[in-house]
Amino acid sequence: RNGYTLKLLNMEARPRTFTLTLEGLPGAVMWDSHATESMAAPALRITVGPDQTEARQIYVRAAPASLPEGTADIRFIARAEGGAVAMQETRFDGPER
Repeated sequence: RNGYTLKLLNMEARPRTFTLTLEGLPGAVMWDSHATESMAAPALRITVGPDQTEARQIYVRAAPASLPEGTADIRFIARAEGGAVAMQETRFDGPER
C-alpha cells in the first residue's frame, strides 16, 4: 500500500461533499484516516465543513500484478457536488522485485 496526504478546500458557506476517485491503477482501492483497510473501496465520499480545509491521509492498495513496471502514474480526482472537479497526479510505487 501507499499513503498520500490530500487536502480538500471548501470555499462555500455550506458543507460540501466530495467524491474521491483514482485513475491509472485498475482494481485499486482506497481508504482514509477515518476508516480501516477492511472498508477500502474504489471511491471515497468526504464532507468538508463551510469555509474549511480537510486534510486526510489516503491509503491506496493495488494487486502487484497490476504493476508490471513496479510503479504507476496515478491521478486522484475530487468531484464536488455541483460539478467542481480537481485533479492531482502522483505515483504509486509497488513492492520491490
